[in-house]
Amino acid sequence: RGLWVSLVQFLPVEDVVVCTDFFQTAGTQRSFDPVLCIGMDSLGLVNATPRRTCARALDVCCGSGIQGIVACSTYAQHVVFVDPNPRAVRFTRFNLLLNGIGADRSEVHCDDLFGALSHAEPFDVILANPASFPNGQGQGCLDVFADGGASGEEILSNLIKAAPLHLSSTGRMHIASNFINVQQYSSKLQEWWSHNANSGPAQCLVAHGIEWDVDTYGKLVHEGLSIEDTQLQRYCQGLQDSGIVSVCNGLLFLGRGGPGPGLQCTVCDMHDKLWQQLCLHNNEAQQIRQDLQNFNVTI
Repeated sequence: RGLWVSLVQFLPVEDVVVCTDFFQTAGTQRSFDPVLCIGMDSLGLVNATPRRTCARALDVCCGSGIQGIVACSTYAQHVVFVDPNPRAVRFTRFNLLLNGIGADRSEVHCDDLFGALSHAEPFDVILANPASFPNGQGQGCLDVFADGGASGEEILSNLIKAAPLHLSSTGRMHIASNFINVQQYSSKLQEWWSHNANSGPAQCLVAHGIEWDVDTYGKLVHEGLSIEDTQLQRYCQGLQDSGIVSVCNGLLFLGRGGPGPGLQCTVCDMHDKLWQQLCLHNNEAQQIRQDLQNFNVTI
């Protein structure tokens, strides 16, 4: 008797169902670029994002479309999805159909970041879970959905630089990402935000988890993969050569407006396992969500 095995996963997330690739699909030999599985980063961002009613939201680097689909089902009237991976675009279109979200409330583009949106109306909310793993100057065994360039910040920095052109006057960004040398993020974000001369004032919170040194992070990234010790050493050396001292993961919340001038940033070590904690429903997780919501009320 033959066995039927699904090559993709279906995962319920609140009141929606999302289809995407399995975690095990990543890092394997195949003829396509896999789409990010539903992990702690995706669910952490879903659980931490404020749900204020808005007219237009953008899910950029959308992958399976999980962020935008939850937004469309709870607080956003219309959502635009963008991803450069054709497989991600196909997953997103399938998931929209699966959840009964029609073309009158959504649109999907296969493009890099904001390339297809040069003439689009501004967005009230931008959601993103971009590729943000540093690639060790090409020495890492990273999939496209993970590869954030040598610094790990190639896509994140471009998102922040372009955001003033695409956010409404009271618009907000909510991002799940790795953060490189996080103690430098106040100055980094101020530089990226001010890239546009008309960026105006903004407020930002970077909430992060434990900081890993280069050697520890290299082992975490390649855990379970069949690579030689010399390759891991080359990866860690590539991180060091890129000026990377530490890596952590977390969430970034940015809102236009505030006392100004420019961007005012708070960097907060909130919990060692921030993404994981946000997926739980205990008292500690509830307090973290409340702390994040309290900040978001001000932006």
